[in-house]
Amino acid sequence: MNRKPVELPAFLLIALLIGGCASSRVQVADEKIEPSLQEASGVTTRQVLSAKNSEALTLWEVYALAVDRTERLPQRAEGLEQSYARRQQDTGSILPRLSLRGGAQIQDGADDPVKSLAVNARQPLLTGLNEVAALKGAPHEIDQRRHELRHEAGRLLLDVTRAFYTVLQLEESRRSNAAIRELTEKQTAELRRRVNLGRSRPSEMLTVKAQLARLDAQLLDVEDRLSQQRETLALLSGIGPEQALKETEAPQGVDFPLSRAEDEAEHRADVAAAKSAVKVAEAQVLAAQGGHLPSLALDGNYYLHRDGTLSDVKWDAGLSLDLPLFSGGSVNGRVREAQSRKRQAELAHSTVVRQARQEIRASYRSLEAALKEVEAYDKALKAAQENYDVIAREFRLNLVTHLDVLRALSDLETAKDNYRRVRYQALVDRIWLGVAVGRLPKTEMPPSSPRSHEDMKNGKP
Repeated sequence: MNRKPVELPAFLLIALLIGGCASSRVQVADEKIEPSLQEASGVTTRQVLSAKNSEALTLWEVYALAVDRTERLPQRAEGLEQSYARRQQDTGSILPRLSLRGGAQIQDGADDPVKSLAVNARQPLLTGLNEVAALKGAPHEIDQRRHELRHEAGRLLLDVTRAFYTVLQLEESRRSNAAIRELTEKQTAELRRRVNLGRSRPSEMLTVKAQLARLDAQLLDVEDRLSQQRETLALLSGIGPEQALKETEAPQGVDFPLSRAEDEAEHRADVAAAKSAVKVAEAQVLAAQGGHLPSLALDGNYYLHRDGTLSDVKWDAGLSLDLPLFSGGSVNGRVREAQSRKRQAELAHSTVVRQARQEIRASYRSLEAALKEVEAYDKALKAAQENYDVIAREFRLNLVTHLDVLRALSDLETAKDNYRRVRYQALVDRIWLGVAVGRLPKTEMPPSSPRSHEDMKNGKP
């Protein structure tokens, strides 16, 4: 048998019907905010670069660095990228497929194998309801991942806020305790001289020494807690443990009722993600039900080379049908599983809505209580300052003892600590409420502009 040479064309042009986009990888600590992160957090590359060059960082600068330098948001962004990739796969499943097929078949009595080379085209027409379900569920899955990314951005902001203001509060406490200890130590030398002269009682000296020991213990405790919170903030934002921080915010209240705040639950990213998850589950039910339907596909071949009796046939086409008759109950099982997952997603959505409303109520009431405490502790601080000023004047007139001065000073510093604590708590609660209603970190909180604590005290609109 004579061999027929394989004739290949000089150029083979194959049209690519499915075009893919390059993966948009999110880099950590590259000082560049990718579009997905900017959409979720509101942070821009310019803000990151500006924060990097700041000597003392504000809350929002720390948050900008956290968006760039930590892995929490990139992890969610990769989930979004996977959803885009699955949508590309789903779109490709309904488009024609081109492939180059070659083969060599050995037949009885033949000296040489029968060779063939062809361009194959296959167009799926129907594979149950897989295509419909995939195209229906893909945009909902993308929405779900996008909402999950934004929700994580809000949680990151809240965690950074709590650590940021805790660090500021502990630094203020450290400075306050150090100032009290320094003054107490100075008073100790004077008190020792007065005891030697018989003008003060030895018990006063012992009391001051005990107070010094308590101050030393308090300073050690504050230093330990400050170190821990500094490490927490460094973990959240990627800044150094010794990075200087500064406060620029003022306590703010809201002038809308709680009922209106609860209505904002629908704007929360986690609620929207749960709603999209239900839509994805519905599409999965449709895909499972399609297992009862037939599969239909159109195949065609264009032969570049073909041996044997069909060597003159350049092309062929055919229609293939696959009708499922019995699957041992596996299709019904997949339908039941998908329906259960849909009910599970609906229950999860209901739970998320209730949790969202509960968090909104908690943050709203906490902010209200914190603002009231700010006013109360502000009055207490002014009273403590006035009392200390009076005691200091009386001490210069020898009307009170060193212990009275130290006690008044301790009360004053305690009042300052209490005021700073509730003030920082009000700032945290303001961010918490913004995150709870789904308006932070990306936008400011509706439905009306917030008022500062000072404006509320002065009765300004």
